[in-house]
Amino acid sequence: MLYENPKNKEAANIESRLNKIRKAGKRPRVIGPRLINLLADWSCYRDIQERSCSASSYDWDVIFLQWILKGRVKQFVDYCETNVTPESKLALEGIKKVYEFDWPHTSSCGYIFAYLWGWLQLELEKPGEKKPATPEEQMNNIKKACNESGIKIKGWTSDGFGGVRAIVDSP
Repeated sequence: MLYENPKNKEAANIESRLNKIRKAGKRPRVIGPRLINLLADWSCYRDIQERSCSASSYDWDVIFLQWILKGRVKQFVDYCETNVTPESKLALEGIKKVYEFDWPHTSSCGYIFAYLWGWLQLELEKPGEKKPATPEEQMNNIKKACNESGIKIKGWTSDGFGGVRAIVDSP
C-alpha cells in the first residue's frame, strides 16, 4: 500500500494541500510568513520524494513553484534571508537545490529545462546563465549556418518549449 510508509502519507498530504491552494487561485500576494510556509512544505515534499531536476512540465511541484514564485523569486529569497526561521531556512533549501541544478544547454533539453527550472536561475541571476535564444533568433542562426554550408531548409519544427529545428534536404 502507498501509505504504509508515513513519509509517503506526509508527501501525499502536502501535495493535496498545496494543489488545493493553487487550484483555488489563492496565491499569496504578499511575500511573508504564509508564502514561506507554503514553500517550506513544497521543499519538504521534494525532500521526502527525493525529487531531482528530472521532471515533467505536468508535475504538480513544477507547476506549483512557477505559479507561486515566478516573477518574484529574488524578493522571496531576500525576505527569507532577513527573516530567518526554521521554515524560511527549509524554503530556501528547496530554492537553492533548484538554483544548483545543472542547466543542459542543448537544442532540446536546454529549452525544456528553461521552462521547468531555468527561469528561477535567471531571476536569481545565476552566473553564466542567460535566457535562451528566441525562436526567431534561432531560425536566423540556423538559416545563416545552412546558407554557409549550402544546405536547403525545407521547413521548421519546434519542441513546444521554444527550441526550433530546421528540416533539411538529405545530402
